[in-house]
Amino acid sequence: MMKRLWKIALLFSSQVSVSFAINCAGCTPLDGLSFDKIISKFRASLVKFDVAYPYGDQHDEFAKVAKDAAEAGDLFVGEVGIKDYAEKDNMELAERFELNKDDYPTAFLFVKNIQGKVESFRFVGEFSAEKLKNFV
Repeated sequence: MMKRLWKIALLFSSQVSVSFAINCAGCTPLDGLSFDKIISKFRASLVKFDVAYPYGDQHDEFAKVAKDAAEAGDLFVGEVGIKDYAEKDNMELAERFELNKDDYPTAFLFVKNIQGKVESFRFVGEFSAEKLKNFV
């Protein structure tokens, strides 16, 4: 009986940790079909490109930015989860922005210029909430 309870608890805790790692509060997951459609609707968009199931300090730092940006009117915060295995989800976006798995996580700021064309700027530096906010 105790072994069965232990297995159930282990299964539950693994499912909870995966659901927290999928995307952070205030982040909208993007894919090849939705990326341009959503980015074009906002004056500015901060997008993190990362592994499909991100976790760790850098993911937590981005989550802080997303939470703080929730009140910003025309700033969208999203993330693209990239798989380099199986179905290779979102690899076309990684290739489009010339990213490989050694680059993850990385962030881009997409800004509409006066003509309405979206320009991209790649974040370079320590992946911290403070530096990401200064970048935006």
